Amino acid sequence: MNFAAMFSRLLENTTNSYKYLFLKAITERVVRGEDHINIDDLIIDMLVLAWYPNQYFKLSFGLQDQIGNVFKQQNFNYNSSISITSTSFSNQLRVEIKDSIDRKKLADYVQYRLLTPFFSEELRGKKDQVKNSLIFDLAENEFETKLPLYRMTSDKKAIILHSSWCDFIKANTAILNNYQKFEWVSYLQKNNPNVPSIIYKTEPPIQRNSLVRQKKYWNIFIKNNTNERCIYTGKPLISINSSLDHFLPWSFVCHDRLWNLIPVCPIRVIPPKNN
Repeated sequence: MNFAAMFSRLLENTTNSYKYLFLKAITERVVRGEDHINIDDLIIDMLVLAWYPNQYFKLSFGLQDQIGNVFKQQNFNYNSSISITSTSFSNQLRVEIKDSIDRKKLADYVQYRLLTPFFSEELRGKKDQVKNSLIFDLAENEFETKLPLYRMTSDKKAIILHSSWCDFIKANTAILNNYQKFEWVSYLQKNNPNVPSIIYKTEPPIQRNSLVRQKKYWNIFIKNNTNERCIYTGKPLISINSSLDHFLPWSFVCHDRLWNLIPVCPIRVIPPKNN
């Protein structure tokens, strides 16, 4: 089998987010050394991966997308004070999703549909209501002949990765991660054509960038332009310890470029207008 070619087929003609997220959840766990994985754990992984682009940045996953809609339908809100740049953020988000979101409906199909490229001939012309059971049987019976990515356990609560696929994923982790990210960003861009910088909105940054260089530039500007004032308070910038603000919100553009930063008063009490 050409594993690289088959891996790329897993995301062909994808119209919903669940294939991207399920495959990403699987590959991350394989890299960590897992090959027997509970489906519920993978679904929680999917929701953790989906939360940041869908809820923090409000990116659409498509009108009919079940993963994107589950947060809204179940009124889920991240309630912790732990910052998205904290190393504890993903773990805390996972705990809240596990405790708050009903995941039963998602477990009805996600583990089956990713396997369809392995059995395209056998599934051709079959009705949707019979595909799940057929895929289950095919993955079990053809596990050592057609080498599907995984098969389901008899209780359908876990998947068992094929050892050959585990070896392939571990040997090509960097390439596969880049490929998956490219496909995921392309999918999001298609569903959010007017949103910039989507590549920076797929997962939380490890930390926000330092603004030391930008601050140095504006300090020199203020010293040479002593009449400049804060656009919010009207106070002379030379008289305050100014901070930098994004003119276009960081949550929209996701960058700290100089042209989008302005020096402002740290405490923005806007003076009342004179009558």
